[in-house]
Amino acid sequence: MKRQNTAILFYNQNGEVLLQLRDNNPEISWPNHWGCLGGAVEEGESVEDCLKREIQEEIEYNLVEYESLGVLGLSEDRGYHMFIGRLDKEVSEITLHEGQEIRFFDPKQALELPLTNGARELVQRYIEKINI
Repeated sequence: MKRQNTAILFYNQNGEVLLQLRDNNPEISWPNHWGCLGGAVEEGESVEDCLKREIQEEIEYNLVEYESLGVLGLSEDRGYHMFIGRLDKEVSEITLHEGQEIRFFDPKQALELPLTNGARELVQRYIEKINI
């Protein structure tokens, strides 16, 4: 069975995207890279339930409205379910439980950061969607 992951790219009223700087730990994938919030789907859990649980765990946010941007096949045995959603909060109002920091970026400038592969694809799809 394919391993399923979820990720959401939050955007604010200015069209900026929220990215998380992953921990600088060589034991994790993509250490010290910017990525999206989300995580692995647990056994018996739906993709959407996973997304809501991960966002609650990572930033204490009750995710209600979001939109799918499709699935990225990262490998033959791994699927990456991509979502976008609006989050109109200042970074200082967000409680972060995973990673080093979170920050809003201009989407095109975000592509210049050291991004995880999944985050890069999600930012590119967001840019195409909003047509900038």
